[in-house]
Amino acid sequence: DARLHITALASNGISNVKLESPGASKWAFGIPAGQTYFALDDVNDNLTTPKLVVLKTSGNVGIGTDSPDVKFQVQGGVVKATTSDYVSPSTGGAISMFQDSNDYGTIWAVSDYNGSWADVAIAPLGGNVGIGTTSPSAFDALADNFVINAATSAGMTISESTGAGTSNILFAATSSFANRGNITYDHTATAMTFGINASEKMRINSSGNVGIGVTSNTTHKLIVSGGSNIASFRSEGSGQNLKKLSI
Repeated sequence: DARLHITALASNGISNVKLESPGASKWAFGIPAGQTYFALDDVNDNLTTPKLVVLKTSGNVGIGTDSPDVKFQVQGGVVKATTSDYVSPSTGGAISMFQDSNDYGTIWAVSDYNGSWADVAIAPLGGNVGIGTTSPSAFDALADNFVINAATSAGMTISESTGAGTSNILFAATSSFANRGNITYDHTATAMTFGINASEKMRINSSGNVGIGVTSNTTHKLIVSGGSNIASFRSEGSGQNLKKLSI
């Protein structure tokens, strides 16, 4: 058994210890009445307004909440990390949070302390993500899953650091159909391409020339190739006003 064993009083069901500096501050810790979690409280000796709790079964830690449903949950505030501060265990998944020498915050996902990187999932169980807005769901439901908002101009940059690769936006239908459509900028060719089912269908080069069905167009404003089929242009109006040009 322990050197010091404190059992709850039958009258109130509380097992607690109080540390006090008279006239300055006090802290009480223990097990609140009717609970199984450990609590730390600086207001009430009976531990009803805990600043921190540790759940018995899961080991989850809560600050500002007595029912954390993840390993570490902060409610009613933020987590602030300063230079070289981080949260990262020796094994298992984690997010390292710190402020670097450039004075901006970063979030890293690591699978272990030695530097193996893991994926970051934002709202994987549902919910929308907003940058510059606290209510992304207020935008059009067709595209409110990720919203960037700013007072004057808003934007997103996709950078390829070598200048010799590609920057891509892909349209998928589950991971089984990961590239149903794509918009790609080819930094080597200085061209914007548009693809369907992972196959290029149209290209615009740095001169503004457009190629449909070809991957190079350096001489004409528009080239359309039908491959083995006849390339055709069709312009329609109402009634019998129909024009078609086949080449």
